[in-house]
Amino acid sequence: MKKLLWIGDAVSQTGFARVTHSVLKHLHTQWDVHVLGINYSGDPHTYPYKIFPAILGGDVWGVGRVMPLIKNIKPDVILILNDPWNVAQYLQVIESRVPIVAYLPVDAPNQMAARSLNTLQRGIAYTQFGRKQLLLGGYSGRCDVVPHGVDTAVYNP
Repeated sequence: MKKLLWIGDAVSQTGFARVTHSVLKHLHTQWDVHVLGINYSGDPHTYPYKIFPAILGGDVWGVGRVMPLIKNIKPDVILILNDPWNVAQYLQVIESRVPIVAYLPVDAPNQMAARSLNTLQRGIAYTQFGRKQLLLGGYSGRCDVVPHGVDTAVYNP
């Protein structure tokens, strides 16, 4: 099985954690999943994959844990679920040729961090609006849209 290092909220009561576990519920059957869990304290959990507390890296985002985990896990792909300005922090420290994908909750114009995401193999926005704002903000890489968890018959722009 190929290895995935997922960086995002885990084992917590946040929307990002809900997305993490909803996506990984499907991916873990075909990937060897490892999670750098933001907002995870290290308590026992029932998820069928390894979760490492981000805070042990010396910061709440776990930026200080990224490279040691990459060297230990040797992932085939890294996927980061976070705001663009936080994803940019990880990209500054990752020294690896591993493809990096970011799932980005862009919900406003003026995406000042978009240009700093250009080393991603792929950016993924939740909406066409988010994709457009990333491109307007200077992101020049491949950018797709993968919506989630929104009933567009009820909620719409």
